[in-house]
Amino acid sequence: MKTYTTMLATPRLTQPVIDSLRLDTTPERLGERVRASSPLNTHEINITVTDSSPTRAAAIATALAAELGKVAQREKPTTDLPVSTSVSVESAATTPGEPRAVRWPLHALAGALAGFAIGLGLAVLRGRSNDNAGSRVPVGQ
Repeated sequence: MKTYTTMLATPRLTQPVIDSLRLDTTPERLGERVRASSPLNTHEINITVTDSSPTRAAAIATALAAELGKVAQREKPTTDLPVSTSVSVESAATTPGEPRAVRWPLHALAGALAGFAIGLGLAVLRGRSNDNAGSRVPVGQ
């Protein structure tokens, strides 16, 4: 999986996608906007494309997945090896229905509570360290 995830942003895959979608970019620039990951202990590859148009980003991700399937099919191991490799699209790329607003009041409240808890914890620790320092008796007086 790691080989396939690193291959997605290379000109070998991005150039055919640029040609098929008639994009006005270079393979290297498109590769910079592509991120691929494979969750641990799975045979999945998640493709993320950053673009100013959500529809175009979904089209690029879908085209990259199709191109990866073609490359994997062309480069199958010889039949004398007991390895079976295939690449297929499990779910097509989608665009979000609408932008989601940030729930800033909730985040502000959570930040304020976390800051209060940290401050209270530090005050308690400092108070305890001062209590222990005051109970010391000087030796030799």
